[in-house]
Amino acid sequence: FIGSATKLPSLGPSAGTIVFDDMLPGERVHVVATNCFLLVRNPLCEVGGRLLATNYRLKFQTPKGTLREELRWMLDAKYFDVPLGAIEELRESQSTTTAGALEFKLVMQTKDFRSLNVVMRSDEDCRSVLDVLSAFGTPGNPTLLFAFR
Repeated sequence: FIGSATKLPSLGPSAGTIVFDDMLPGERVHVVATNCFLLVRNPLCEVGGRLLATNYRLKFQTPKGTLREELRWMLDAKYFDVPLGAIEELRESQSTTTAGALEFKLVMQTKDFRSLNVVMRSDEDCRSVLDVLSAFGTPGNPTLLFAFR
């Protein structure tokens, strides 16, 4: 794999200009999937927000003031920040809601036993996130690793 050509995902409109707290030097946002929902099991609810895919992590962001009080610990514990190297398993699925709309689900199991279920409304968003994960999660060229940026 060394020296093989890995196609890097192209930056979407204004994706490269997004910054957030705790962003590392050299880290860049490559994909922004808007209108996403994180499925939480206890309490059973959907948390609305957006999914950012960088060359180092996946980050689920909620609009300020919209996260339920009993879920605030997730922000403090950085539950929504998943370094790409911490992803153990990733599954995608497609289903139809009772209203007849298509939804695309990304299920992530991490090495630290987190399980994140993200529902997206567009296949394009799901594909873009998966492209970032395949390009930066296990790059064929070691210079694409985050530590070399």
